[in-house]
Amino acid sequence: AGRYRYDYARKTANYSDDEKTNRFDTYIGYLFDELKLEYNFTWMDSDQIKFDNKKTNYEHNVALAWKLNKSFTPYVEVGNVAVRNNTDERQTRYRVGLQYHF
Repeated sequence: AGRYRYDYARKTANYSDDEKTNRFDTYIGYLFDELKLEYNFTWMDSDQIKFDNKKTNYEHNVALAWKLNKSFTPYVEVGNVAVRNNTDERQTRYRVGLQYHF
């Protein structure tokens, strides 16, 4: 699956440094009964410096979710994200959460 998002971030009161970013997400997943494994790649193209002194950036995320019942799905996610916009440093991001389905 995939999706496109347009992000607009107001940075100043006079709109001179507002950030406009095109985001492209792709998802690949597999469902094992109540367990779901998913990989997400995100590509960002912006009018501002995003990563390594360039106007582009990317993220990798891998998530594992367990459908506890029809309402609750706990998950863990590990991602690779940029540290700063002016270096090529990256770091690992960990997320733990609970999805509620209604």
